[in-house]
Amino acid sequence: MKMIENVDNLVIESLNFVKSGKFLDLGSGKGVNSLFLKNKGFSGIGIDFNKELIESLKEYNDSKFKFINRDLLNFDFKDIFDIIISTNVLHYLYKEN
Repeated sequence: MKMIENVDNLVIESLNFVKSGKFLDLGSGKGVNSLFLKNKGFSGIGIDFNKELIESLKEYNDSKFKFINRDLLNFDFKDIFDIIISTNVLHYLYKEN
């Protein structure tokens, strides 16, 4: 199992309010926050635009959890999530002219 380092404090604090369920990690990057929640028993989805990062994390995919390569500006989920996180992402998004 991957070593979990540098989990965002807000993700840790969210466990005070939601103890279990399904999460969506928008801009999952190296998977730190997603894997932390997975290790806490959550099911969920980590999404990132960086194909290489997602490929490197595919070994953690299972029936309750997966990493997906997708553009955050063009996705559609019909699922319901108990936690939605997106850390260190907004500054990478831009409006095209």
